[in-house]
Amino acid sequence: MPTAAVAALAMLAGACVLSGRERAAVDGRPQSLYLWLIPETAPRYRVGEAVVFHVALGTRQTTTQTVTGLSHGSVEFFVLPAGPDGPRHQRGVSPVFSPLEPPAGDAPVTSPTHLRRDFLFTTLTAKPGKYVLRCVYSTPEPANPDRLMRVYARPAPFEVIEDAPVLQRHSNGLITRHEALRLACEATGRPGAPADARLVVDEMGFHKWWVNVNESDAATTASVSYFVDPYQGRVWARARPFDPTVKQDDLPISLESEVIQKLRERRRTEFPTAPGR
Repeated sequence: MPTAAVAALAMLAGACVLSGRERAAVDGRPQSLYLWLIPETAPRYRVGEAVVFHVALGTRQTTTQTVTGLSHGSVEFFVLPAGPDGPRHQRGVSPVFSPLEPPAGDAPVTSPTHLRRDFLFTTLTAKPGKYVLRCVYSTPEPANPDRLMRVYARPAPFEVIEDAPVLQRHSNGLITRHEALRLACEATGRPGAPADARLVVDEMGFHKWWVNVNESDAATTASVSYFVDPYQGRVWARARPFDPTVKQDDLPISLESEVIQKLRERRRTEFPTAPGR
């Protein structure tokens, strides 16, 4: 069995054996919901690598339970260094998401099936070290919709190894312009060719690097153009070359994740933990 599959199964098994504290709601009453946080691959990554975690929500009830769907709004993530001093350095971290995505609506969950969603992270691997990713899900209580029920997943450990970066990224997780130019030039089979790039936002609300690659230094128009995914660092699709003579206002690197985090910090002063954890 592949190593990644073994790691995922181990995490799944660990998630099933939750302690009494992890099953407790904030007020100490037993919860009907449970949450799994599982890495897509073996949790050992290189600097700059994009990382996917699976989140699954299930119910212990025998009847269907209506809950809030899984999204960046209902699921929050926190990363901290492994070790006893880790909680002092805990910080919120946001997955990749579109600001155009509507709020998650109601979703039915029935045992033994689960709600499941994959979350892509681009800021977890900025520095080498051993870390822990925490995950908390919120949904209104059935008997009191004005009150949130919080469900905690077993923390997921992971390691970022000391190695040459896979990709150079800005602090917000987007790959740099230099990386986008390199990837597009390599896709044409002409590494180091003259090229230009612009950061744009597509109709879905996601960023893309739009890269023109010129045939030669003397060329006045691009011979080929690509969209480069700034999250996973790969050439996404061929594109129509943009006109370099048309001035584009400088597009700031999106700080959406930081803005979201600041708003969340206004709602709380620390990570909400279940009693006794």
